[in-house]
Amino acid sequence: MPGLDAFGALSAAEKKLLEGFPIGDDVDLRAKPTDAPALPDASDDDTRIRAELIAWAMRGGDAQYPLHERGIRISGAWIEGALDLQGHHSGRDLRLGHCCFPDRVILRNANLGAVSLSGSRLDRGLFAEGMKTRSDVFLRNGFHAMGPVRLLGAEIGGNLSCTAGRFVAEEAEAALHADRIGIGGHVLLNDGCSVRGSVRLLSARIGGDLNCTGGRFAAPEAVALNLEKARIEGTIFMRGEMGLTGMLRLTGATVSRINDDPTCWPEAEQLRLDNCRYGAFSGNAAQCTATMRLQWLARQDYDDFRPQPYEQLAIVFREMGHREDAREVLFVKEKLLRADRRSAANGAWRLWLGFRDWGFELVAGFGLRPFRVLRTLVVLSLLAALVFWQVWEAGQMAPDTPVILNSPEWKAVQEMERPNIAWANGYPGRHYETFNALAYGADVVIPILDLGQEAAWAPATTGPWGTVGWVASWVFQILGWVVSAVLLASINSLIRPE
Repeated sequence: MPGLDAFGALSAAEKKLLEGFPIGDDVDLRAKPTDAPALPDASDDDTRIRAELIAWAMRGGDAQYPLHERGIRISGAWIEGALDLQGHHSGRDLRLGHCCFPDRVILRNANLGAVSLSGSRLDRGLFAEGMKTRSDVFLRNGFHAMGPVRLLGAEIGGNLSCTAGRFVAEEAEAALHADRIGIGGHVLLNDGCSVRGSVRLLSARIGGDLNCTGGRFAAPEAVALNLEKARIEGTIFMRGEMGLTGMLRLTGATVSRINDDPTCWPEAEQLRLDNCRYGAFSGNAAQCTATMRLQWLARQDYDDFRPQPYEQLAIVFREMGHREDAREVLFVKEKLLRADRRSAANGAWRLWLGFRDWGFELVAGFGLRPFRVLRTLVVLSLLAALVFWQVWEAGQMAPDTPVILNSPEWKAVQEMERPNIAWANGYPGRHYETFNALAYGADVVIPILDLGQEAAWAPATTGPWGTVGWVASWVFQILGWVVSAVLLASINSLIRPE
């Protein structure tokens, strides 16, 4: 490694750096450090430091100017040239706050302690693919990147803090590109963080929270926040004044909790949640109802229907104890899924599917609304009662026992217009089971009922109404068994633990 002599004449700022970094001092070149001063000017000899000199110092310096264990700490410098620390492995901190970088900052595959570029402006971006840090990375409090920030495959031991940072990328370029990044702590894109371009965290591993509360993300006609296949051990926060222009993609992501606000949701057709798995809603989001969350799911952008997001939402509601909300979500899922299947069918088959789905929804609510099934049994019982009342009034109901049918009393009334009514009003009919149309209808339709009506009376096929009654009894019995089976299945889903 070249010695200090290779750098020739030093600027005043560089001399100050050489005085401070061997003993671990903060080298602050700002005129008023306590204020919020303007960034340094390139022509100012008191702030200009060559990037090669910083790289030389980070690589250990020399015997006279060795690198302190605290690393390098500079504020308010104009960094001339590209800062290239690719492959550097000192494990020391690199803190360059409120500095200007007119050229690239390259930290590819570097191994550092902490990295802080808070308040700095990077005109051509940060390239830190594969970088490893033992502690935090700070790109916050006025940090401004006018080129891509690339952290693909980086491993950050602490937090990635971009609070109140600003990221601006060229068209069709990711402003913050951090696919496959591993972060031991939190990712903070909150409280004034502004991103123009995509934030990519595909397959990221985040040990803490992802906080986007109060952040602004704008990528029109693109994916503003891409968390596809990310694994977040903590909570996603999307609250406050957060603004999102573009798509939010959570396809295949795994999240412990979601704490969001409806005002922060993406616009219609700007959300993807397929195969996203999350454990619960927290904070005020835990008070969301099925109606609100269904509006959330309705903002998804898919050409075909994807049932998994609805199943996942139902699981979460059920685990949170909101079983009614879970059933409502599954009901809507079933309705949309069947509509999607019908749209792919043609001709008579499509008509049949429509009729079948309409009937199943009307009768049983797709098996998810038990009281609708009970209502159907009541309606069927009333319809049966109406039919069998008409059969009775037509005189075509008869006692369903051979003893009575062969008795002299029954034979004596056979020539009458309505023999059943004449026999029931006489002796011994007054002592027999009295016919009741409502009870008879319920007895026929509901399998578990035995009111004695069906055992006592039966339609006589000696006339048209008797034939109708005989056929109707079979039809109502079959319908009753089918609807009762659906009722039992619905009740089972209502009371089962899962």
